[in-house]
Amino acid sequence: MTDPPTSTSLERALAESELRLRQAIDAIPHVVWMASSDGQCNFISSRWEQYTGIASDAQLGVRWFERVHPDDRATMSAAWQDAVLKLHDFQFYCRIRRHDGAYRWFDTRGVPLKDTTGNVKWFGTNTDVHETFEARAALAANEERLRYVTLATHDAIYDWDISVGTTFRNEQYQFAFGAPPTTHSSDRWWEQRIHPDDRKTVVDSATAAFRAHAPKWNHEYRLQRADGTYAAVDDRAYLLYDENRKPTRMIGAIADISERKQVEQSLRDMQSRLLSALEGGAMATWIWNIKEDRLWWDDAAYRLWGVAPDEFREKTLSSLMQYVLPADRSGVASIIADFFRTGIANVLEFRVLRKDEKLQWLQVRSRIEHDEDGNPVRMAGIYLDITDRKLAEESQLRTQKMEALGTLAGGIAHDFNNILLAISGNAKLAIADLHAEFSHAHPVQKSLAEIDKASGRAADLVRRILMFSRQQEAQRDVVQLRPLIEESLRLLRPTLPALIEIQSLFGADVPVAADPIQVQQVVMNLVTNAAHSIGEKRGVITVSLDMMQIDERNAREFDELSHGIYACLAVSDTGKGMDAELMERIFDPFFTTKPVGQGTGLGLAVVHGIVKSHGGVIAIDSEVGTGSTFRVLFPRARSQVVAVDIPLAVPQRGHGEHVLYVDDEEPLVFLISRVLDRLGYRVTGCVDPLQAIALLREKPNDFDVVVTDLSMGGMNGFELTRKLRAIRSDLPVLLTSGYVRSEDRETAQQVGIRELILKPNTVEELGQAIDRALQEIRAPK
Repeated sequence: MTDPPTSTSLERALAESELRLRQAIDAIPHVVWMASSDGQCNFISSRWEQYTGIASDAQLGVRWFERVHPDDRATMSAAWQDAVLKLHDFQFYCRIRRHDGAYRWFDTRGVPLKDTTGNVKWFGTNTDVHETFEARAALAANEERLRYVTLATHDAIYDWDISVGTTFRNEQYQFAFGAPPTTHSSDRWWEQRIHPDDRKTVVDSATAAFRAHAPKWNHEYRLQRADGTYAAVDDRAYLLYDENRKPTRMIGAIADISERKQVEQSLRDMQSRLLSALEGGAMATWIWNIKEDRLWWDDAAYRLWGVAPDEFREKTLSSLMQYVLPADRSGVASIIADFFRTGIANVLEFRVLRKDEKLQWLQVRSRIEHDEDGNPVRMAGIYLDITDRKLAEESQLRTQKMEALGTLAGGIAHDFNNILLAISGNAKLAIADLHAEFSHAHPVQKSLAEIDKASGRAADLVRRILMFSRQQEAQRDVVQLRPLIEESLRLLRPTLPALIEIQSLFGADVPVAADPIQVQQVVMNLVTNAAHSIGEKRGVITVSLDMMQIDERNAREFDELSHGIYACLAVSDTGKGMDAELMERIFDPFFTTKPVGQGTGLGLAVVHGIVKSHGGVIAIDSEVGTGSTFRVLFPRARSQVVAVDIPLAVPQRGHGEHVLYVDDEEPLVFLISRVLDRLGYRVTGCVDPLQAIALLREKPNDFDVVVTDLSMGGMNGFELTRKLRAIRSDLPVLLTSGYVRSEDRETAQQVGIRELILKPNTVEELGQAIDRALQEIRAPK
């Protein structure tokens, strides 16, 4: 039998038990505390100091609620008071302030216990859950951001949880495709919305990706929208697997690419149209590798340049220059040099001399590709066939040249013809005076004859300038061309070298409405030009006439003409021929291949003007070394041929009638006064129109006829005529001018002018014109 424990042993045992209890409490990862109902801390484990940095002893007797974060105190106070009132367990989360002022999250729990006296004590724990709360907050923030991303994106986002068989879809998916937020795999909602033509392909593609354990899957297909239409979509997803490589999740996004598909289709359509245009021959494509100096052409490029692929073997830029017209090579080389200096590719326009001897105008447009250092490495572009445009521009330029020269000719013709009239008229008077004075030929007469001859040539030069520029009107009748051609050849034969043979071939002779003199001038100029091409060697000139019909077969060659019947005059020679560059300029005014002093350059320009004024065209076929052929087409006349009689000029003498002659050139007044005096007229000359008006107003019945110049300073001939006829309405008025436009003829008729006499023919024609104007005065009454 053991002895009962003594008080000392009991105290020792109790102390040891408390020590072990405290050690056990300190060992657990929680703060253990005991507090009274008013919240004062009676006991707190050492973990409190570890978690908060505050000594446990310092917390005893202190209401630890004061260390709770202000935002959490209301929640904590409500929970504590409710537990004290009802004596039940409590739990809440709050942040407790550390010694450094920072707060940490704790899980606070407590239970009520009564001691032997019946007083209630509260025992509880504080568990540090700060890291857990931080992780939850981060996760919540991420979830919030993800939620907003799924709301903001235009893509339809889905999450297929294969393990549970449900699919989550964002709001865009729901809105765009009418999908429910979640569905079960057995619903097959997505599969049923795929276009029937795409369904099997899409399902098989996804199944194959899972079987291959692919990390990603992508497919384009058509998916039905909420309104029943189908959208072209691009479906991209990540595929997730477990440790056994079994599929667990499929997370992806569906983008509506309908607009992109429409643009791609538009681009394909545009490309198709572009290829069609290229195949049509109007355009061609090329690529130039700048570093290697290598060219690539498509088939259309070979056709435009007139080169076969096997002929263009080197395919370098330098080898390409051989096909460029020599006259254009320097310009092309200059632009290429500018490109290498500046890096800028300008638009090129040049001519290609094809193997068939035809000129092809090309325009080059390009785009430059650079490397990462900004150096040009490649150039790609197109060739454009601009031949038709260039021909039209050249035709317009030629027309503008003619119009400009015509305007210039009209401006100088009056003054020049006044000078010629003074020269030729005085020469004629001098010749007549010498012939009357001397019974034998005077030595001066030969010089005067040369002066008269030279002035006649100068007058003919002005007439031809006006004729080719269409500034001079011609009288046209319906004629047969063969007699005119035969007469022209008869006159030309003695003037041509003996070694040149002229052959004439006549077929159908189509009647045309033409000026016979101008037609003969066309023949003479073309034959003379052919003779100059042959030169002093032996050769043949063939002049032919036949009928030609313009229709669909040859309309492109004569695109200026409408369909119908034409008379075709052709002049061919066996001369030296012309290259393409020379043929382009052959009709330019004042252009000639003859040495200086041996040609005016107006022959073919006059021919061109005459033919155009007759509504016809002139075409050239020529080859260097083999000769040339000029073909002139005149439209067939609708009416019958009319015989043309050219009246002979018979000098007329006056009977003392009084002529009032007005011209602001005093030498012409002096000349014409003497000419008319010798023809039997009395003449009063005026260099001032106002003086002529005053004379007629003073003696209105003293004058029988008025002859006035058109262009005078201060008052022209039309204004003078109006004022003179206002004084005496029956007074005949004749008008002289070195240049008369068609509108001038109309005005002359309106103001009552009887006739127009062109200078410098005034001396020969004035007497006849005055005689015709005075026929009524001479007629017996």
